[in-house]
Amino acid sequence: MLVPSLPASASGPDVPEAPSYIPVGYACPDFNLGFTWTGGDRAWSRAFTDNDGFVTRIMSTSSDSMVTYINYGSDPLNPVAGKTYTAKMTGSGVRTDFGAGTQTITLTGDNYLSRSGPDIPGGVSSTLHTGRVVFIFDNTTGALEVVSGSGRELDLCAALR
Repeated sequence: MLVPSLPASASGPDVPEAPSYIPVGYACPDFNLGFTWTGGDRAWSRAFTDNDGFVTRIMSTSSDSMVTYINYGSDPLNPVAGKTYTAKMTGSGVRTDFGAGTQTITLTGDNYLSRSGPDIPGGVSSTLHTGRVVFIFDNTTGALEVVSGSGRELDLCAALR
C-alpha cells in the first residue's frame, strides 16, 4: 500500500466507517493499524500516455493534512483503539513509471508505505517516510524491492506498540 499523504481506506462489513483500519498482518504484524485524517484538500494527479494510448507514468501530489495512526489491537473483528501517533503531512509526491511487468515508484516528501508478504525481509511493516524512497513493484509476484532511500523513517508499528 502506498499513499501520498492520504491513507487509502479499508472497506468491508467488519471495518468501521471512520476511522478506517488495515487488518492485523497486512500493515503491522501484531495489530490492526487504524488511521484518520483531516485536510489534504490540495491534491493533483496526472497520467501520461505513449503514442498508443498506454499509461507510462502517473504523477500525484497532495499537501497539508494531519494523519493520526491508531493501534486497534489484535482482533480484526473487534478493534479497540489504543496508542496513537499523529503526523503533520506537509506535502508528498508519488511518481509511478510503468515498465514490462514492473512499476518503479518514487516517493518524495511525507509518505506512508506498508509492506506485507513472504518476500519482504523482516516481515510486514508500515513506515512513515520523509525524504525520498525509490522502490520496484513486480506485477507478477507482488514483490516490493526498496532500491534507495534518503531522509527520515519512522516505524509506525514500533511507535504504536
